[in-house]
Amino acid sequence: MIKYRIATGTGKTTIDFNLCYRLLKARWSKENKDQKPKILFLCDRVNLRRQALGEFNPIESDCKAVSTEEIKKNDGKIMTNANVFFGIYQSLAANSKEQESKFYLQYPKDFFDLIIIDECHRGGANQEGSWRAVLEYFSYATQLGLTATPKKKKI
Repeated sequence: MIKYRIATGTGKTTIDFNLCYRLLKARWSKENKDQKPKILFLCDRVNLRRQALGEFNPIESDCKAVSTEEIKKNDGKIMTNANVFFGIYQSLAANSKEQESKFYLQYPKDFFDLIIIDECHRGGANQEGSWRAVLEYFSYATQLGLTATPKKKKI
């Protein structure tokens, strides 16, 4: 995982937008050089997902919010019809009463080319298992962690 720390208010989301925009324009993906990449922007709170989606407005047609509500509206199936997916790990690691498996397991392991982990320093005792499980499942993807406030030991 590539990790970077930038002070609060200095434009982490803008940097991420520019990275995604350029990857989409270049049609960079790990397998097919002439295909737009599949990118997962992973947050730990709904308001951070909403804020990130707002920053990505110029490429809105390539973006999709992944939420438990949207998955349930879609008969329990995850969304695949976008290039940049914005989710919170709680939604991806959840499951409905009708499903035994976690929602993220519906994606093929190599579905995403890049995963951007917002506030990657978060991962307390309860959360770490869910974060870890999602990131390990998608280990094929290049993973980019960003934070303004890393743990003192390491990110």
